[in-house]
Amino acid sequence: MLMVSAGLAAPARAAMVTIRLVAPAEGELAPVEERQRLWRSPFGGWGVTAWTFAMRLDDTPILEYRTAELKLLENAMEGNTLVSDGSVEAMLNEAFGLDEGVKAEELISFSLTRQASETINVVSGRHTIQPFGIEFTLASDGTLATGDARARIDSEERRVDVICHPVTVKLFAGKRSAAGRLQLSYASKGLTGGFKTIFSEYDKQSRQKAGTAARAGFRRLILYLPASAPGVSYEINRLKFELDTGGRVTLAKDAKGAVCVDGREIHLQQRATRPEVVTANQLIGVSWFGAAGEVSISCGTETVVGDPLPGGGSRKGRGTRSAKFAGGVAKDTRGAVALPVPGARTADVTLGSMRARLPAATDAWPHRQLVWDVAGAACWAFQTGPLETRAGAQWSCRITRAAGKPPELPPTLRATLEAVCGGATGGDMDLKGEGGVFTGTLPARPGL
Repeated sequence: MLMVSAGLAAPARAAMVTIRLVAPAEGELAPVEERQRLWRSPFGGWGVTAWTFAMRLDDTPILEYRTAELKLLENAMEGNTLVSDGSVEAMLNEAFGLDEGVKAEELISFSLTRQASETINVVSGRHTIQPFGIEFTLASDGTLATGDARARIDSEERRVDVICHPVTVKLFAGKRSAAGRLQLSYASKGLTGGFKTIFSEYDKQSRQKAGTAARAGFRRLILYLPASAPGVSYEINRLKFELDTGGRVTLAKDAKGAVCVDGREIHLQQRATRPEVVTANQLIGVSWFGAAGEVSISCGTETVVGDPLPGGGSRKGRGTRSAKFAGGVAKDTRGAVALPVPGARTADVTLGSMRARLPAATDAWPHRQLVWDVAGAACWAFQTGPLETRAGAQWSCRITRAAGKPPELPPTLRATLEAVCGGATGGDMDLKGEGGVFTGTLPARPGL
């Protein structure tokens, strides 16, 4: 008699596993979620602190960006109850006590909110976090394990922590900071494509023409990235670099047009299209204080009046920008706005009924801003050198009269630096003046 035995494999078991992105902070690993930030520079372009897109666990997308409308729909569908068309608006009308119809996006102020952790159902076996090739295993008894130095296992929480490091990328045109396109990839997989969805949502909520936000480009991009694997490189605008497990960046030997500052920050040079002076519009900052109502600011055909919409309002008529910046009726209304001016040359800017003289931008003083004392009918022009963020570096600005009779400035000024993104720190510094130029030393503090 022939005996045949068949061995049956034990069925794979499944367990809920959390994938979380973390970064070193004061000797510990902290979630990166609170560090995300999105803001628009008054000089043009976006400043972003975030982490990569296009991540997958095996073949399943993870940590994807969810739009505000999708979040509302998910909330309306709690309990797996499907809502009919229009019920989201009806829910909002009821919640806010509104008699007239309202669109969901009108009640949502734009903010960059992405999850840096996700819990998913995982079967026992070997798994890979792509595109970085970070492997871990889940045993049939629910035990997690990894041999990859870029990950940590929390057995009690059944969690895989992916260790990320902040890499800063800035664009320059000569000595001037600039805004432009940035494309990051790893192992030929694009990691920044998800910004298209974010910018599209920004345009929609701020009622701007589709593509407006994306065309502004990046001025500074801080991305939290896992260390690169041996033999695999990141690429930023086709320039290769490696990131070690200590968070230090090493540019490829053939990387032209880029320098790495302190092993943490990449400066990219944009290719100059023309050697002559650029005549296209540039953005300057205009801030004001002491207003009793709304203010009007204009330069040439560009006019800014009245209450901020995200990103600067809408365009009415050919060559005219009209945005509202609410002054309200407060006795000391203040605000700030970006104003387009014709190129880098000297320009006249109309502030209410007063005309201010904006000095020309130079290589030494490329960045310009007007500070308007509305009640005192006076205005100062501020000019700063190429932006420098290195802690302990020397920094200077030039302050001159632009209009009216502003009071004389004291020989020493105290400047307060405010942090504008997660993970950064601010501080105070003293500026000593000589001939209208004020110079000081940036605080030597980590994270500046």
